[in-house]
Amino acid sequence: MALVCGTQFNGIGETCGKTPLVTIAQSLIFTLPNFSFATTADFSDKTKWLEGIAAGNILPVPEVLEQEGQDVEDSIYESTSGTKVLNFEGKGGMMYKVLLPFAQHKILRSYSQKNLKVFLVDMNNRVIGVSNDGTTVEGFSLSYLNVSKQKMPTPDSPAFTEITLQYKDISEWDENRVVIKPTWLASGLTGVLKVDATVSTVDTFVFTASIAYVDASMLTSAGASTSIPVSGLEADSFRIIDQSGNVLDPDATPTPEFTVLEDVDNPGDYTITTVALTSGSCQVVATTDNLYKSEVETLTATT
Repeated sequence: MALVCGTQFNGIGETCGKTPLVTIAQSLIFTLPNFSFATTADFSDKTKWLEGIAAGNILPVPEVLEQEGQDVEDSIYESTSGTKVLNFEGKGGMMYKVLLPFAQHKILRSYSQKNLKVFLVDMNNRVIGVSNDGTTVEGFSLSYLNVSKQKMPTPDSPAFTEITLQYKDISEWDENRVVIKPTWLASGLTGVLKVDATVSTVDTFVFTASIAYVDASMLTSAGASTSIPVSGLEADSFRIIDQSGNVLDPDATPTPEFTVLEDVDNPGDYTITTVALTSGSCQVVATTDNLYKSEVETLTATT
């Protein structure tokens, strides 16, 4: 016999308890409009999130510090006799304030007015998304996304970036919402960091690559860009293309087509040894373990 508690409206109350309420957001996770998780199990799998970030499908925005409701009021007609008729429900919306380094603000602002979707992470580490078909999970559809210019700081307010969202379909929140509380910290997800790769010429199938994060907006006392070496990269973080256009495989058997060795005395400096490379290109690519990406750098032979 089923347990009946308090109400029998469509099964509500069968567990004699309340679903934990979601709270205000502590981070936003934007996605490309065609991105979704294939199953709810994937939705809760940290590796799947990292794969999406590495592939450029997911952009986390951590540390929401303030938020303000931007809901549009429902349109209701009221006759002279007092009868009310609902014309339409107003769209939901929210304005979020975040503090970002200038370089990250510029990247986020480049997505303003773009067609993206968004997952929310609340203060209790619950991730909130949408399952319109009961199987796949995606972010909330947006009809409006605006990333403001970075505010000038004042004694009462730091240099906030304001992100204003309007949700496209209220039924996604009101009818098709899904929530997970993962065992890992969802608000700790970070995006891909763009780095610089400085490569040498190729000499006897060997070249070097210096990988660093360079911030041209934060200068040293000598007026140079701030440069931080990127250490710990492995072979799968490098995409090497040879003179014939072939992508080299570091996991090839029985002989890897290239190996990578970091200089223990100079972090961020790597020696890349290949089997037969004379020219081509090198790029740092994001992986689930190392979320870095560089531009493609041309490799030329030593003369």
